[in-house]
Amino acid sequence: MADFVADKPDIDPQDLVRALLEETHQFEPPTNAERIAFYLGLRVRGFTHRDYDFDLRIRAFLWPSRNLIGVDRRLSSTRRTYSILHEIGHYVLPGHATNISDDEKIVDEDRTLSVASVIKQEIEANQFAADCLFQLERFENYVADKTINRKNIQTVADDFGASFEATVRRWVETSPKPYALAVFNPASRKLDAPLTIMYTITSKRFRQMYFTKLIPGQELTRESIAYEMFNQIGIHEEREEEFEIQVGNQTLKFPMRLFTNSYRVFGLIASPE
Repeated sequence: MADFVADKPDIDPQDLVRALLEETHQFEPPTNAERIAFYLGLRVRGFTHRDYDFDLRIRAFLWPSRNLIGVDRRLSSTRRTYSILHEIGHYVLPGHATNISDDEKIVDEDRTLSVASVIKQEIEANQFAADCLFQLERFENYVADKTINRKNIQTVADDFGASFEATVRRWVETSPKPYALAVFNPASRKLDAPLTIMYTITSKRFRQMYFTKLIPGQELTRESIAYEMFNQIGIHEEREEEFEIQVGNQTLKFPMRLFTNSYRVFGLIASPE
């Protein structure tokens, strides 16, 4: 392992990301995850679940004693890249891969590789992966003169080799403007299932002015055009509506722009001012 990846509890993960990108000569997107793995002496290998007698939910793993990262062969290119970066995070972040026996693997499934994870080390590995993928300040500089809309999100996602959802999340959370992103998905697989809030992302300025997040699981009113978008309108459409929320003793109305990637609806909430 490279010298700057010393096992120090006070190491800044973002400094680690900068060093890895610099040492692997990656100065513009997209990030080549396998180049970072190679630099660290890690092998990357695709697997089928029968290879290791894994549960079908397993998407990636790190086997520290064998310097091996495994990724599900069925993953798309964007998910493969992110999964490799996540496992690299486990390898280099302090306390993640220490005190593990030779036969032990760190295994990850969809939940641990997503914003839904509540496990500290998985949250840290996800943040590390996102920082590598979007190359820290390079992403912010890249989108500084662009408007957040569906077309631009997809273009930027393609340029960074990231998913649509990961890109809009990053854009909102790093924006200097007051934005929130509400992500809606069906509560179940039933055709008439209500759309509920899956999670919320907010920019620093939005948090200072309004709120941090919406309550997950809260149902979206049936009058919302989000239902029409989810069930009928093509994925390239955008619509706008008013979004009401109780903040303290006030009922605030926010303009919300809606768009979808075909299986989730995204609501970009802006300041009412």
